[in-house]
Amino acid sequence: MFYSDVFDPILILSQIFFNQFFFYSSFTTLIILCDMIFKIPVTFSQVFSASEMNMTHFSGWICVFSFISACLICSFSLTFSVQKAKKCLDFSATLFILHFLLSILFSGFPKRIEWWIINIFGLILMSILSEKLCMKKQLQDIPITTRKPRQYNFLKMKTHQTVSSSRRKSRKAHFTAPPSERRIKMSSRLSSELRAQYNIRSLPIRNGDEVKIMRGDFKSREGKVVNVVRKKYVVHIERIQKEKKNGQQYFIPIHPSNVMITKLKINGNRQKLLERKNRAKNAEKNKPKIKQSTNMSEVD
Repeated sequence: MFYSDVFDPILILSQIFFNQFFFYSSFTTLIILCDMIFKIPVTFSQVFSASEMNMTHFSGWICVFSFISACLICSFSLTFSVQKAKKCLDFSATLFILHFLLSILFSGFPKRIEWWIINIFGLILMSILSEKLCMKKQLQDIPITTRKPRQYNFLKMKTHQTVSSSRRKSRKAHFTAPPSERRIKMSSRLSSELRAQYNIRSLPIRNGDEVKIMRGDFKSREGKVVNVVRKKYVVHIERIQKEKKNGQQYFIPIHPSNVMITKLKINGNRQKLLERKNRAKNAEKNKPKIKQSTNMSEVD
């Protein structure tokens, strides 16, 4: 499923032949089994003749059931042979076009409305189901070998429950993080003056803070934060806007790690947060440090 989109006629023809063979194999097998169960004579026209799909006869219902079941089974073969969701509709349409041409060669142009309805329904069913299966297969985790090295045991990788090679799981963990982690990701560093004043290196960014952009296309631009979108981990800064084709202005999203806070908007909660962080810093500084000599002297 990771190959590039290169035109390979041999591969395409082999995929078409495989899907066509699998479809007719499952279709004829189901017809033969149903005819044997209900003691109906087996004929080759049940596969290609449009007149056999007659709802007024029991044999016609057998053909319809076998055809729809073959479409369901063939969707799994499409998942195996194509392995790309965007190509499932093309191969499904190719399969039914070839079936339409073979039906014309065998019994002439199909004139029964039941034949057209069943074939269109089978095409829609096969393409949608095969696309769903391909998308589910593409979202699976990339398999990583768990074979242990024979000699170099020190190279054994340590695994962690919160780490995954799946892009889907990593994005889900990122965008559905709890408030404790989201607060850290939405923090910005303080300027040197604010660091010296509050003895803090970074704070969660809030509306009303004045910031300076340190990286990106808008480097060295300054402004006030007008909106904090915690769901997407971005902030909107005044005058950092672009114009749409219809003339409407919109804010350009900027990640908090790309800005530096130059002036804080102080309110009651912010003041309590600064005092709590300052007390924690001072308590950590006043802790007695364990010297290396004292620690080594306790060793027998």
